[in-house]
Amino acid sequence: MKSMYIFAGRFKGRRLFFPPTQNTCFGGRSPLTPVKRKPGEKTLRPTTGLVRRALFDILAPIISDSSFLDLYAGTGAVGLEAVSRGAGKVLLVESNPKTALYLKQNLELIRAAAKKEGDEIAEENLIFYPYLAEKAISILAEKKEGFDIVFADPPYDFTEQKITELIAQISEGGILRPEGKIILQHISGLEKNLLFKEGISALALTVETRRYGYTSLSFLYPPSGP
Repeated sequence: MKSMYIFAGRFKGRRLFFPPTQNTCFGGRSPLTPVKRKPGEKTLRPTTGLVRRALFDILAPIISDSSFLDLYAGTGAVGLEAVSRGAGKVLLVESNPKTALYLKQNLELIRAAAKKEGDEIAEENLIFYPYLAEKAISILAEKKEGFDIVFADPPYDFTEQKITELIAQISEGGILRPEGKIILQHISGLEKNLLFKEGISALALTVETRRYGYTSLSFLYPPSGP
């Protein structure tokens, strides 16, 4: 990955800040291939251009004026793509301080671009939370904030149980609007895992999965959804 930029919309072509390639996972390898790193070191796994394009092609009919929650936002490429394509409110959640430095630079980049156009983005419409996803969801639930789209890209080493617990917290926490959807980015094949399937079934969610090589997007709809 030599560069990262906004693909379409208001800020099309804007290049985003991101860490050097050697500090990211996986550099074109399979996510099942072990990645050497120092003890305690966390790796950044940006959503690939292919997956990001596919995601927003699917969301195109509903992204305008939507409220978008980006969990495990990394450097913010997905959430800022949502901003560019017309989302009304975007909240990005990233707990890793080093990664968050790039995310905040990208937020300032987009804010400055909007200001230059004479159409600034209101503070309440582009927000950054420096928390773990679970804490952010709890805070949003207490504030009774709802979202049309909740995108989650948790680490690929999360267990099926931990992923299911995350989906349950989103689904049952009151932050997903009645016609909203949860989008989970994950290793291809997770959708066939028995524990995952049982956990999602227990939540009465409908799942549609689209595969893009080693990575898949699962769209989860509550009972009132499509």
